[in-house]
Amino acid sequence: MGKSDSFLLKRLMSFTGMVPVGGFLVQHFFSNAYAFISPEAYNEHTRFLVSLPLVVLLEVGLIYLPIALHAVLGIAILYKGQNNFTQYSFFRNWMFFIQRLTGFVALVFIVIHSYTTRIKTGFAGEEMTFNYMTDILRQP
Repeated sequence: MGKSDSFLLKRLMSFTGMVPVGGFLVQHFFSNAYAFISPEAYNEHTRFLVSLPLVVLLEVGLIYLPIALHAVLGIAILYKGQNNFTQYSFFRNWMFFIQRLTGFVALVFIVIHSYTTRIKTGFAGEEMTFNYMTDILRQP
């Protein structure tokens, strides 16, 4: 990969992080904020979201594929990166390493979170309720 390929890869990574992933994160926080109103409000909003027409296509096209693309780009950048914090103790070298480490930890969390809250419930035909989420969040 040339220098221009690396530049484009990093710009695509930034774009997928800000627009689809960032947009979903804002929507996710907004939807979960219904829990502050009441358990009933949270349950009603969750029922609305899962009742949208073509909800699975919307989730795959607007959530899972952009997150997967962002993850693949992140792993490619991680693989290409040259960590040198063991040779040089400069602050920016450590920040480079920590940014990639937290990205990988976030990816693991997103996969587990998506499975336990949406994929597992979807396959089991369970309803995502306030009580279901409370039970999940009680577990360490």
